[in-house]
Amino acid sequence: LLAWYRPPVRATAVVVAAAMLAVLGIGLLVGAFRGRARWLIAPAVVMLLVAQIASVVPRVVSDTAGSGVGERRWAPTTTSSSFELGAGSATLDLTRLPAGAVDIDASVGLGELVVIVPADTRLVLDGSVGVGEIDLPAQRPLEGADLDVQRTFEPLTTTSDVTTVDLTAEVGLGSLEVRRATS
Repeated sequence: LLAWYRPPVRATAVVVAAAMLAVLGIGLLVGAFRGRARWLIAPAVVMLLVAQIASVVPRVVSDTAGSGVGERRWAPTTTSSSFELGAGSATLDLTRLPAGAVDIDASVGLGELVVIVPADTRLVLDGSVGVGEIDLPAQRPLEGADLDVQRTFEPLTTTSDVTTVDLTAEVGLGSLEVRRATS
């Protein structure tokens, strides 16, 4: 009989944590008059932290990236592409792009985004990380909150057909790394 029961309200992690915090709060209030409730302070503080994390993490993930969890390897071959990952590790491989102007948007809500740039490619980067790190070639990593970077990386080799990639990269919580391809 219980297997067929469907609750009328969807209980998210925030709702469950808030309900548990409310029960602990009521216990602390009753204990203030009856005594012996000091031991409820530690679980109440822990539950407060759980409720705060449960309310922030889904918002960071959904605001900056959409859906999907896991590991992704993106290798675009067209002049306009967009990629999203909710949580996990993503590698954006720019080595298969055609010559000319290319526009790419890539975002990861929670995790890391690694961008691989070939030696004959100009990269115009507009990158942001909500909380975490930005690691760029030949520069010290930036760490902290609300990180924004606008940089142009010129090609290391000179050829007649240069690919110019205009990349908008966003990471909500985690790291953004740009690397030059090894071959």
